[in-house]
Amino acid sequence: MSIPVSSMSFWLNAFIPRDVFGATTMLRGGEYKGSIALSKPPCYLTDQRNFSNDLRASSRMHSFVKVDLTTSQPVLTQQHRCDDLIQCDPATGEVLSKHRVGTSNMTFSLEATSPTIFIQMACRYSGSIPRHGYGIGETEYKGTIEIDPAARSIDLDMMICLFPAFEGYAAINNGPGAILFRHAPPAGILSLGPPRGAKRRIRARLDDKCFSRHNDEHANNGV
Repeated sequence: MSIPVSSMSFWLNAFIPRDVFGATTMLRGGEYKGSIALSKPPCYLTDQRNFSNDLRASSRMHSFVKVDLTTSQPVLTQQHRCDDLIQCDPATGEVLSKHRVGTSNMTFSLEATSPTIFIQMACRYSGSIPRHGYGIGETEYKGTIEIDPAARSIDLDMMICLFPAFEGYAAINNGPGAILFRHAPPAGILSLGPPRGAKRRIRARLDDKCFSRHNDEHANNGV
């Protein structure tokens, strides 16, 4: 018998992968010696990682949403974060700028609670960035999340940009994050010029079987 659902949560990240084929280089000096940066100006540091369900993983945009189901009506809480955008000189490694944008344009709203929970999301990378580069200043994700507590399922229908990378995860009752989707930039995307706006549609679903299988794998791996 499945454990009753007291909460469901999900989180979304937009991040620059550690290595982007043909577009990244390793810094040979400076404060971030050994780190990977974009090889063409503005040479921003990447997020030094690949896909990860770690809530603390460095990201250009991070959104965490939790729906509490223990009260008479679902209660939505949300947290958003944008980590530092650091520009370095690719030859010397000297830090040229360090910038963190605000999260005022990152919002989730509870639109309906019956028969399923319907959430609208509209999140855009905001703030004054002197040199966007690679379309980073255009990064956004938007769309809808539908949660069915009785079926223990979550459905995602959203739009994302072609760059950088995007990922989504979901969990029941604060359990381990199961993969909703992972999207890497298409090969050669940076040679085509800065990609603008959220034009790639992503649809994903996790149901009770998916969550149960993921929890079993998580337990068997001892993590």
